[in-house]
Amino acid sequence: MRATLGLALLVACQSAAHRPRPRGRADARAAAVAHAMLAALGGDDALSKVERIEFDFAVVTNGSKTHSVRHRWDVAKHTDEVTWRSRDGKALRARVDLSTKRGEAWKNRVKLGGDEAREALSDAFGRWTNDTYWLLAPYKVRDPGVRLTSEGEETVGGKTTDVLRLRFDHVGLTPGDTYRMYVDRESKRVVRWDFVLENEPAGAEPHGWTWTDWKRHGPLWLATDRVRDGGTTVLRMENLRVTPRS
Repeated sequence: MRATLGLALLVACQSAAHRPRPRGRADARAAAVAHAMLAALGGDDALSKVERIEFDFAVVTNGSKTHSVRHRWDVAKHTDEVTWRSRDGKALRARVDLSTKRGEAWKNRVKLGGDEAREALSDAFGRWTNDTYWLLAPYKVRDPGVRLTSEGEETVGGKTTDVLRLRFDHVGLTPGDTYRMYVDRESKRVVRWDFVLENEPAGAEPHGWTWTDWKRHGPLWLATDRVRDGGTTVLRMENLRVTPRS
């Protein structure tokens, strides 16, 4: 589930609200759908109004939590403090500068150095890239490096949706991923997305997720739950807190 556009996300969050934002490529229909969606979600500059975002990126399978990563992202200072557990159950924490990928890391409260620290910081940056994209993807559709095209309309859960296809020009950790985002024509919110990852064979079946539980958090509108097709897995943004800039 590794997503793309970590660096593009960082650049967008650094941009001042009054400064014209650089854009990725989009056809006319896709650009219009994206514009309407962003307007409904708080405006094109919504992310520039955010000071901090804190959340737990949790995976719930058959009712049990199987994975959780805590983020304390200081958007203004471009740092994230990431807390998670290694595969062997060790408690890891890293404070990473998102511009340089440098910082400090600890395992079971013992500060790491050398290769262990570099590995932990790289892991933390990758988790930030993935997890914040799952959280904020609708705000990123016009970022530099995104190729956005319209694929017409489809009915999803009885709602008419505009379908946007996202591909990427050499940005992010996995630029070969391809996404389709389904935007409810009435509410302008994403109700579903599906994707094929770059390491999957041609013709692979897309991974589909339904987006639910939209709520306002500070200047942002965010969905906290994504339910995988089949209903056995839920990706949940827990303990979500968005602090606006003062």
